[in-house]
Amino acid sequence: MDWAVMEAGAPKLSSGAATALALSFLLPGMVKAGLVPFTPWVGAAVEGPTPSSALFYGAIMVHAGLFLAMRAAPLLAVAPAAAAVAVILGLLTLALAGLIAKAATDVKGSLVHAGAAQLGVGFVLVGLGLLPLALWHLVGHALVRGLQMFTAPAALAQLLDRPVATVSPLLAERPRLYAWALRRFDLEALQDWLVVQPTSRIAGLAARFDARAIDAASGLPVHPEADVPTRAKHPHRARGLVGRATVLGAGAAHAFERRLMDQGVSEGLPRLTQLIGARLRHVEAVLASPWAALALVLLGLAILPALGGL
Repeated sequence: MDWAVMEAGAPKLSSGAATALALSFLLPGMVKAGLVPFTPWVGAAVEGPTPSSALFYGAIMVHAGLFLAMRAAPLLAVAPAAAAVAVILGLLTLALAGLIAKAATDVKGSLVHAGAAQLGVGFVLVGLGLLPLALWHLVGHALVRGLQMFTAPAALAQLLDRPVATVSPLLAERPRLYAWALRRFDLEALQDWLVVQPTSRIAGLAARFDARAIDAASGLPVHPEADVPTRAKHPHRARGLVGRATVLGAGAAHAFERRLMDQGVSEGLPRLTQLIGARLRHVEAVLASPWAALALVLLGLAILPALGGL
């Protein structure tokens, strides 16, 4: 994609087109960055025992989403509604992911949600048009979070001589808020309701359309197991548009062939075909002899220099 062309053409777009195009960039960026309500996938991605997966997903890949939003900044400048979406979801992610990070009982969960909160700050900066500050924030946060993710397995050794941190007063004085933070504000259920269930319904509709329309038109049975006895009893029966078209074409070709053969019988076509067949068998016998193969090789060697001169 030519980003310079997009930047030059963004002011010429209508408000609706600019908003739709900006949201088409923001949505994948928010999913990749793990903003609310897409935060749970990042936590699931870093649950592996090795620090490499956590480093890759929790400290590298998530910043690609913020970078994509930064590249779409020219569109956000002419689409205030899309910029407002970036700011609102960024602030919401900052609040919820920050509380989850404070209540998390595992180091990777704490780091992932703390990173999501900071990425929410980055989206707020992008939505407000503060691109230089957003770039500095992205680079600095990626370096710091990468170091933290890479050293996460050694957290116990690093904190061995330090006192255990108490729960944040913000959560300690609010038991219900603390409980919700421990439950991660049911973001997984929200993600399932907003993303997984609609996607599953769309996939189901597409599968039914494929089975009832596409397969039926192509001649494939909707239920192959139930169609086996019918196929065994009528192996040449055509099904669907493709099957019927094939049968019609085969019938037309067969009729043409029969008509040609019927005319050829009266005109001596069988005798001509027998004569041609005999001549071809004679040529085949000649070519199969050793001297014929040698002659063809010599002929090829003689022709090659002439072709090279051309």
